[in-house]
Amino acid sequence: MKILNLESSQYSSLAIKTWEDNGYNYSESNWSLLASSKVKNDSDIIIVRLERYISDKELNYFNNLKYIISATTGLNHLDLYLFEKKNIKIISLKGHDDFLNGIPSTAEFTWGLLLSLIKKIPFAFNHVLNNGWNRDLFIGNQLKRKKIGIIGLGRTGKKVARYAKAFDMEVFYYDPYVKDE
Repeated sequence: MKILNLESSQYSSLAIKTWEDNGYNYSESNWSLLASSKVKNDSDIIIVRLERYISDKELNYFNNLKYIISATTGLNHLDLYLFEKKNIKIISLKGHDDFLNGIPSTAEFTWGLLLSLIKKIPFAFNHVLNNGWNRDLFIGNQLKRKKIGIIGLGRTGKKVARYAKAFDMEVFYYDPYVKDE
């Protein structure tokens, strides 16, 4: 089977090796190259992420497509009705909660942004790059005893709430699906 990765930025070399070791013919391209080609692609599987909404127009580039793989939990970038009609299977991370609960990347990034802003790190960094060294301009605040509001207490929101608790913050949240007072 042929696999075409259309959004291959930072794709795992281990994953590529695994595909190839299992007899798959792996290749990479992008939507622009695909659109400029005069020949339909004969891949059985495409790997996509969130670069574009995939509908009938994109499917016209393929003559043998059987699977779409998307390493996402949301599927609003895929025309699900169309794929069902054309008997194209979708493989995604949706519903793989045990696996996803072990991935802290989004919550860590959120927490990193919060810390960098409350501690004024980007502004201090740029100040130093411009030969400044007035640290009094960048006195930050501490998080201890501060209040944080989190919208959505799903997988990522829960992790951010735990990080906030570790910093002795008071956590408030809104999530219509969580009944915990």
